[in-house]
Amino acid sequence: MKKPNRSLKRIAVWFLSATLCLSALAAPASALTIGTPITPITPVQPITPTLLSLEYDYTVANGAATITKYKGTAAKVEIPAKLGGSPVRVIGISAFSSNQTLTDVTIPEGVTTLKDMAFYNCKNLVSAALPSTLTAMEGEAFALCPKLTGIVLPDGLTKLDTMAFHGSGLTSVTIPKSLTDFYQFFDTASLRSIDAAPENPKFASVGGVLYSKDKKDLIQYPASRPDTDYQIPEGVLYLSARAFAGCRYLLNVTAPASLVFAYGSFSYCDSLRTVVFLGSGTELHGACFNGSKKLTGVTLPAKLKTIPKETFAECASLKSLVIPASVTVIEQNAFHNCINLASVNLPDGLQQIQSGTFAGCTALPAVTIPASVQLINNYAFSRCSNLSTVTIPAGVTQMGKRAFQNCTNLTDVRFTGKAPAIGEELFAGAAAGFVIYYPAGREGWTAPTWYGYPTKAYTSFSGLPVIRLRPPVVFPIPSGDPEIPPLPFLRPDLPLLPIPAPAEDEAPDLLPEEPAPAPADTGVFYTNASAWAEPELKKAASLGLVPAILTGADVTKPITREEFCELAVLLYEKLTGTAAAPAAPNPFTDTANAQILKAYRLGITNGVSASAFAPDALINREQCATMLFRAIRAIAPNADYSVAGVKDFPDQKDISAWAADGTKYMSKLGIIKGDAAGNFMPKASTDAQLRSGYGTATREAAILMTVRTADALG
Repeated sequence: MKKPNRSLKRIAVWFLSATLCLSALAAPASALTIGTPITPITPVQPITPTLLSLEYDYTVANGAATITKYKGTAAKVEIPAKLGGSPVRVIGISAFSSNQTLTDVTIPEGVTTLKDMAFYNCKNLVSAALPSTLTAMEGEAFALCPKLTGIVLPDGLTKLDTMAFHGSGLTSVTIPKSLTDFYQFFDTASLRSIDAAPENPKFASVGGVLYSKDKKDLIQYPASRPDTDYQIPEGVLYLSARAFAGCRYLLNVTAPASLVFAYGSFSYCDSLRTVVFLGSGTELHGACFNGSKKLTGVTLPAKLKTIPKETFAECASLKSLVIPASVTVIEQNAFHNCINLASVNLPDGLQQIQSGTFAGCTALPAVTIPASVQLINNYAFSRCSNLSTVTIPAGVTQMGKRAFQNCTNLTDVRFTGKAPAIGEELFAGAAAGFVIYYPAGREGWTAPTWYGYPTKAYTSFSGLPVIRLRPPVVFPIPSGDPEIPPLPFLRPDLPLLPIPAPAEDEAPDLLPEEPAPAPADTGVFYTNASAWAEPELKKAASLGLVPAILTGADVTKPITREEFCELAVLLYEKLTGTAAAPAAPNPFTDTANAQILKAYRLGITNGVSASAFAPDALINREQCATMLFRAIRAIAPNADYSVAGVKDFPDQKDISAWAADGTKYMSKLGIIKGDAAGNFMPKASTDAQLRSGYGTATREAAILMTVRTADALG
């Protein structure tokens, strides 16, 4: 927080040092010059001064006014058409944010744009009258306005962000004829119908369900539509990401034979019981049923090849599932925390049981691992507390860390081949008297213990104890409202969403064959780093700029939302000498990290929904820009942040609407230069980019930037 006696010059230095971080993130790591002193950068153009009136702060550029802050206390507000003689054209970022007095607002004719968070968290807002001149509604313009149950979108609207009404009380909405730059209404649990103007060239509505114009793509089923059964019409080819996500009353769905693929289409459906796929070749992608706690049965497509990551995660009522013999890949966390799953068949041809596949399946009494399996990865069966015995086929050569950790009733494991490479705490927390049986004479086994686990050799399976399976255990379904996860990606065009590259499982974490000597204390906190980054990484450790969460990390990997928050808050506290306070009460249900709550209170970050933060999600460059932009606003809330006249990047179309102002502001200061062609590279939007890590920031690049910022501020 800015101290009263801090000079404007000091604030300017803060601006430049913070934004220098983003400049490096926008360029490839190989392009960074390490150890070069930071030269102050002169802004490209002078900052437009903030003008004041009795109720509004505003700026004027090119003869048009942008409202930056409403200071009044009225419940019903009619925003003036002019301020200081200039017509109002823009309601700026957070202009009315968190105003708990506001109940009704009328936005005057002439306004063309509502910026990100313009009316964010106005919890008592009931009515918002939009002008016919409005063309763009960016970011979370009316997010977390629970009493806003209806709104008329003007015919001239051309851009609407998917997050604009998340957490609002909208019950119905009509997409106007001009609106084509739009994907979905994210996290709008009260919606009963979505209509589209007949003249709209891109969208159509059938009974309040949103489709593409040709009706081949079902885009969104309203979460509060009261029907309990729905048969997707024959001829529909695609279910968009999260098409049915968060549905509250839907019990049964039938998908037609024409359906080609479905993304995370049925996630977090409160009441969903069954889904039947009539076609044999339908593909599933991305957490299709994740969090649908009452799902009891799914008829999978007969020719299904892959069960994607997190497909059935948190499906607490699922007791059994028949996996088609055609399935060769079951991706990580596919059945994570299916607490009542008691029966599942693993198909022949399966080569890997990936990370966390059955973690938390507490009712599973037994599982037959096919002879084709070669890897049982990290946490694969952790917390399967009903397992009593497991037979490991000879083909398994690797078993990752904690693969069977806290299987508290596991009395023995029976190996049929040579000793595999294993990870730490493989069988930690097994039952008392736990023993490993191995075939006598096979390579790699030791007695009476192997990596500390008791062992016994056998010459024939007939000499082993009789396997006694425990009966299934029934667990109560957790109560509470479901949490809708963040949208995995935005749809670039209708009606066809690109198929993402197959998810890559994490590498197994394996113990060395011989215990390694303890390393000397060299100030190295990481397990892997690029050679060019090592000097600055060691310096970061010496300056106390490395949060505990990154100790022991592979810093060549991308940085997560949680890690970035910890890094940013630690740097903030080191440079200001001020201990930030965490937000209270905690608004999130998926994290209690105090550093995240500090970043939230400082305005550096928001959740991905009203109750979720998604700490493990990775950060791309446009998200970094937005977080840094909001951090600067927290330092100097009354400064001018106008971006009028700033040129677009060549790839401006790839930058999300909610990130446009942040990236342009950094460009205005001359910080963001992009690649050789000037492109900002905000995020990955193609399969090739996803595979290459395009648009992501690594841990070591982020740490390096904090060191350079600390050096610049002296």
